[in-house]
Amino acid sequence: MTDGAVPLGLRLLLSAVFVPVFAAATAYFAVWAADSGPGDSPGPGPLTTIAVVCGVLTLLAAIDLTVVARRGRRMNPALRSLLDLLDLVQA
Repeated sequence: MTDGAVPLGLRLLLSAVFVPVFAAATAYFAVWAADSGPGDSPGPGPLTTIAVVCGVLTLLAAIDLTVVARRGRRMNPALRSLLDLLDLVQA
């Protein structure tokens, strides 16, 4: 970590974990908001807001995962082999 940046391996791990977590939370809160009525607590408004926030966090984590994957393939041979392994797992 000579340039003061967060290690790419840690960013890769965090992004890979939180993309599916935030995506699942988005779906969960969106379905809950759709099933809640006007008199329910919490109501559809706050649940929709939470679903939108989780959706934005999913998008940000996915963008970060893409950036880290591109940088890792160019810069770090150890991280490149980890990314290649992740490609095999996803296939």
